[in-house]
Amino acid sequence: MYMMVPISCALCLALLWVSSMIKWTSPLNLTEKMTTFECGFDPLGPTRTPFSTRFILLMMFFLIFDVETVVALPLLYSSLLFPQLHLGMYIITFFSVLIGGLFYEWYNGVLDWT
Repeated sequence: MYMMVPISCALCLALLWVSSMIKWTSPLNLTEKMTTFECGFDPLGPTRTPFSTRFILLMMFFLIFDVETVVALPLLYSSLLFPQLHLGMYIITFFSVLIGGLFYEWYNGVLDWT
């Protein structure tokens, strides 16, 4: 039991030593391959690139509705498993607010791409 700590430390040190001895280098040391990928934005371009604010806004609405869907699915399953909790009005209110928000955004032209 008491030997496990020194053996674990020795194993960690041995693995660190082996990993420092074996250095993996890429055969193609290209600067573009070594940079991060930024979802369609060129990381080696100018620092102030124009982007579509409509696209960012649409993606924010997508994330909001996606999270609300993730919240709603367990609620639906729990109402089927436990019908005595009377979650029907809560579900109807939740989806009414969700669809009302969607129609409000559609009416104000937020979802129009033009």
